[in-house]
Amino acid sequence: MKRYLQLSMLLLILACTLSGCWNASDIEHKGYVKALGIDYQGGEFIVHAQLLKFSTIAKSDSSASGGDSGPSIDLGKGHGKTLNLATDDLYHTSQVTIAWGHLSSLIISEQAMKAQGKHVIEMLNRYPEIRYNTWLYTTKESMEDILSTTSLFKLPPIFSILHDPKPNYDQNSILPPILLFKYIAQYNEPGITSYIPSIGVNKKQWKQPVKEMPLLMLKGAYFQSPTRKQVYISRAKLAGFEWMHKEMKRAPLNVARDGVEYSHLNLSDPKIKVKAVIQGDDVLFHISTSYSGAMFEYNEPLPYHEMTQIAEDLVKKQIMNVYKEGLKHEIDIYNLGDVLRHDNLKLWKRLSDNGKKLIIHNKSIEKLEVKISIPYNGKYKRQT
Repeated sequence: MKRYLQLSMLLLILACTLSGCWNASDIEHKGYVKALGIDYQGGEFIVHAQLLKFSTIAKSDSSASGGDSGPSIDLGKGHGKTLNLATDDLYHTSQVTIAWGHLSSLIISEQAMKAQGKHVIEMLNRYPEIRYNTWLYTTKESMEDILSTTSLFKLPPIFSILHDPKPNYDQNSILPPILLFKYIAQYNEPGITSYIPSIGVNKKQWKQPVKEMPLLMLKGAYFQSPTRKQVYISRAKLAGFEWMHKEMKRAPLNVARDGVEYSHLNLSDPKIKVKAVIQGDDVLFHISTSYSGAMFEYNEPLPYHEMTQIAEDLVKKQIMNVYKEGLKHEIDIYNLGDVLRHDNLKLWKRLSDNGKKLIIHNKSIEKLEVKISIPYNGKYKRQT
């Protein structure tokens, strides 16, 4: 009996030394910020926080319908003279602990980018709970409209371009999404034109039987040159921007000439080479590109070599149109100057005044080669 009591006392003492989950809390007792919108008006920051319930996300993930009531989305709005004060303002009325560790998307309004862009990026870079693998966007539209938009089948926004842009980009590689750490690297690199896609709401393309269905889409991009000039270019004027991105997965090309539409191609597998050719105090660029195509629509009979020639001419024209659009805004949109910086740093410093001015002009692209092969023709017979 005495040994039994001694053993019981020993076990009791050991149990008291064990660590426990004293600070644990249920996930439903926290508000998880998944997206943060940052605006700047009247000399103060305005932050919009999108909170999602994990329990709702789990249900939507296991059920395609998402339920008739749709996902639970709560939006918070805070004001402050600084970005920190604006986020702290949310705590005054939040009924639960707000957690920032699951943030997956940041949206900075055009006003905030122009007025406080550098300060905003530095603050986001410094804040410990914001991860570097967060998707970054700008917008010209209402922040509340964007953060209130869900997805198809009433799924939560995590199944949308805002939080997961890769599926959409893999299918339609027009405007590449960008992560926060990549933008910071671009922003701090001398001579690089940084890039952020611009997100908005499309209220016309999709609808439910009795009402329209607003969904998110990328409507353009925001560029900032090494001279810190800030420019917004619409999606329509960036037709061809995709052809100069090595990460492009799949992009459409309508093969047409003189009003006749011959076929529709999907191009992929880009191979892009840019060479800087020094000529005295000037530098010219030779660009060679190649793509593989798949033809799923064949409207008019046309020999294969003519089809590829028209396609190559169209891609070449689009690349040059985007290049000239960038020059209108004093932007090196393809970062050609960075090629010279890596090849000949001394010359680049002299021509660009150490990254303070452009080294490109209307005739900088001396040579542009585009090669397209169409190995896949679907069910159509290739014309020889």
